[in-house]
Amino acid sequence: MQQREQENQIASLQVNIDKAKAYLNSVKTNKEYSTLTEDIEQQNKKKAAVEEEVLKLMEALENSETKQKSLEQAVKEAEIVYEKNK
Repeated sequence: MQQREQENQIASLQVNIDKAKAYLNSVKTNKEYSTLTEDIEQQNKKKAAVEEEVLKLMEALENSETKQKSLEQAVKEAEIVYEKNK
């Protein structure tokens, strides 16, 4: 669930970045331009941080799945040994 929320946040940040970039062409003063480019930079940093968190979550999930498969295999092997020694 957390991963999906973060992916939605990434999409939302990208929409904001795209809107701000489109608005850059219509600003009239250097101050507006500077403020807008700073905002775009901050949005990009937030997006990168969220993307990094999503990657960490995906890696943790993959590791958990690998451990689960390993444990399932160990249980199967233990069941076989148990049945043989019964």
